[in-house]
Amino acid sequence: MLNRKRCCKNSLASRGRASNGLNCIGIVWARIANPRQRGEIGADLDLNTKGYESLQIRLKDIDAPGHNGIDGVYRKNGEFFIVEGKYTGSASLKSANKKTGLPRQMSDDWIRRPGEMEKALGPGNEILARSILRSDYKRILAKVAPDGSVTYRLVDSQGKVIRGNAGIFNP
Repeated sequence: MLNRKRCCKNSLASRGRASNGLNCIGIVWARIANPRQRGEIGADLDLNTKGYESLQIRLKDIDAPGHNGIDGVYRKNGEFFIVEGKYTGSASLKSANKKTGLPRQMSDDWIRRPGEMEKALGPGNEILARSILRSDYKRILAKVAPDGSVTYRLVDSQGKVIRGNAGIFNP
């Protein structure tokens, strides 16, 4: 059994309300067994508490398997943000895969693959997908630590993390 008081002490817990109605994100966080989901869900919860609107199809079940493709698409103040969530230990972007032909993860070539944005947003959002792809969207790598804290780095159009102060992103 989870200790609600202990779970609520982590950095995400005091900031918001989970989409399933739980008012302690720490309890939700503690139940996520799949590290791939911890990156995706951790970044989503953190950005939502900071006023970013989730546009992507969101995970509805904590125990659902992860998926391939764009993890998160967000809007705030008229700007679009494409986010790749990684959990500590797997916090690097995948290189281009010559066998499958996939471009480097988070590169513009990867983001702009035919149907990729539409898949992330879900059916009926083709106009929104085109609008996002025509915009000056930002590419973000979100690294989620075991305590639920999240750090963000900007990613360039080639899918490379921008190093130094120029790459710091504070949502």
